[in-house]
Formats: sequence, C-alpha cells, structure tokens
Amino acid sequence: MEPAAARSASAADTTATFLVSLYLVLLAFFILLAVISTFDGKKSERVLQSVTARLGPGAGWMPSASETGPGNAAALRTAGDLRRELREAFEAEVPGVRFGIRQSGRVLEATMPVEMMFNNGSAIARSGTGLLMGRVTRAVNAAVPAVRSRVEIVVRDVMEPGLTPRSLVVRRADILARGLRAAGLAEAAVMAGAEHADRPEIRFVFRILPESLAAEGG
Repeated sequence: MEPAAARSASAADTTATFLVSLYLVLLAFFILLAVISTFDGKKSERVLQSVTARLGPGAGWMPSASETGPGNAAALRTAGDLRRELREAFEAEVPGVRFGIRQSGRVLEATMPVEMMFNNGSAIARSGTGLLMGRVTRAVNAAVPAVRSRVEIVVRDVMEPGLTPRSLVVRRADILARGLRAAGLAEAAVMAGAEHADRPEIRFVFRILPESLAAEGG
C-alpha cells in the first residue's frame, strides 16, 4: 500500500498544477479583454482595408464609409465653384499635384506621379486614396445639374506592346474608376483608360458641362 505521505504529496502536486492552469487561463482571458477594449473602430477599419486590398476579389482598394460619406458640401453653382472645390481636394490629399485648365475653363486636369496613388509596382492604392475619392465625388455631386462634370481617369506609363486588361496600368485605371463609383459617382460619369508615356503618371480630367459657363460669361 502507498504510504500516506506519498499520497498527500501527489494530491498537493495535482492541486497546484490545476491552480496554475486555471490562473493562466484566466490571465489569457483578461489579456484578451484588454486587447479588444483598446482595438478601436479606426484600427479595425484599417485592418479590414488592408486585408481587403490584398485578398479581395480583384480589388486594389475598397473605400470605407468614413471616406465616402455624403458630407455637407453646399451646392456648387458655377464651374468656378467646382474647379475650386476639386483643386482643394487634390491639394489636400496629393502632394505635388499639377493643374491645367483648358477650353475656356471647361476642362480641369489634375496630374500626379503614379507613386502618389499606388504602392510601388503594384495595383494596391496607397493609404488615404479613399479620402481623395470621397472628396472628388462629393464635389461633383454637390454641383447643380448644369455644372456636373464627367471624370476621365488616364493612367500613363511606359508600356510594352500588346496592352491587355490584366496589364498593371489598366488595372490601376480600373481601380480608381471603381473607387469613384463606390464613393457614389454615377456609372456614366466616370471613364478610365491607359496611355503610353515617357514616365508613369495619373491624370484626372474633369470635363464640365458647357451650359455652366454661360452664367459666368465664359
């Protein structure tokens, strides 16, 4: 028969092991609660965007609700109002953007290096691109009907012959167009394409309806 002292020591070891295990389980549970309580909405949104960008079905970027919300922009009643709103949006979100105005103010062009919008060598948009898409969409949608603009997105790059829908430059143009549509711009108001160029760049072309210029004497 096993001595009483040995049985007592074995029982004590079992009890200690159980208590240590229970302590570790409780500690892990409370650590998990602390992590969840500090994982705020903005962090979870950034994680979701990051996962979507890399694993989503063909998408390089998907806008969040905070980036594409309707906003409270006042109605833009002239072509000048719309041009000013668009310039402010690009200047706030894209460093080094260049502007050009043609056809008596009916066409506004915003041109920027590709790396301002996309990660190097990929079709994954840089963080913050959704903010620009949201601001552009709100500006165009806030304009009165006569001032509404058609948006043309042209991604220009030094491309090899035989451009295909899967080419990087085409996918980038499509991602930006889908971003504007997802932000709330009408399907027919957005066009996208790709061109050969000496250096990679992205050009947003806003063609304002000619009726809006009559009110300005243009």
